[in-house]
Amino acid sequence: MAKASSLLVGAAFGFVLEKTKVYVPSVIVDQMLFERFTMLKMFVTAAAGGMVVMSVLESFGLFRRAPKSPVYLGLGLLGGFGGNLVGGVLLGTGMSLSGSCPGTVLVQLGAGLRSAWTVMAGALAMSSSYGYLLRYVTAVIPTFGKKGEPLATVDQRYRIGYVPMALSVALVCGVGISILNTTHPWQSELPDMYKNATLTRLGTGYYAAVADPRSVAWSPVVGGLILAAVQGVSILSTGCTIGASSAFVELAAKAVTALDKNWRTHAPYYAAFRGSNSIFLAVGVVAGAATSAWLSGAASYAAAMPAAIPVGGVGRDFVGGALLLLGARIAGGCTSGHGISGIAQLGIPSLITVAAMFGGE
Repeated sequence: MAKASSLLVGAAFGFVLEKTKVYVPSVIVDQMLFERFTMLKMFVTAAAGGMVVMSVLESFGLFRRAPKSPVYLGLGLLGGFGGNLVGGVLLGTGMSLSGSCPGTVLVQLGAGLRSAWTVMAGALAMSSSYGYLLRYVTAVIPTFGKKGEPLATVDQRYRIGYVPMALSVALVCGVGISILNTTHPWQSELPDMYKNATLTRLGTGYYAAVADPRSVAWSPVVGGLILAAVQGVSILSTGCTIGASSAFVELAAKAVTALDKNWRTHAPYYAAFRGSNSIFLAVGVVAGAATSAWLSGAASYAAAMPAAIPVGGVGRDFVGGALLLLGARIAGGCTSGHGISGIAQLGIPSLITVAAMFGGE
């Protein structure tokens, strides 16, 4: 049941990310430079909507928050958040180099973007070697990558209940996104290759984009609201919040444990990833993205995308993909785990990690 649920949650996640075009490399790079706000609109809406969903579920006793713990760098610096800061910077650097992130590279695969294969190769190479590298690093710095004790969340620190704090923050986020969407309309921020087709089929109605799964693109605000609902489904059906980067490590763990008979000695890090269902979520993301692209005819744009939306080249994409997973592993999460799920739980390590991502551009 959990595997099927993970597959369906992943499919919905991938479908929405393809529809909102946050997977397009130029959209990601421009967001890191704060020159285009499609990605920010969707992720902030998803996090704010997630706060509302989690508030309801927690009020009925159906959910108990488990925000991410701080991650040590092991050097006695950066206030115990060294792993979050350094990992976030590396993750942001990887996003800027590759025009991708651990979740969107799966969407890129489903949508037929050729550069995604190189980014994926870099991500899997790092996932497969990180456990071995960690063994040598911790021999010199024993507390590197260790998780600290769970910290008080923002609401706990200020001694305010989660529900009133979460709803207040969600309201502020909603007002901010509404203003941003007024000054930077979502249609105007679409890549040119999609813009004309989208406006022709949908007109300019703000919510019209969600009415038809065959639409070329949806508003990122609508997409964010749907992701918040998907977050609720994930919590109720799998007991887990949404996160993408662990799927890469789970796949690496399967390869390492099959090929290295002494993996428990050489890379015990992978033991924690042998029994999760993250791969099913990842497969669902790819399938959902492919379905969305097929329904809208957007798959026909994939061949033209490298020319219309410049990416970094093979070497840059591979290095960027490797940095994505290196940063995510050091920080203990990625743009989905920290950015959507962690912030929705008002976790301080997640807030620090996401802020550091933008320092890595």
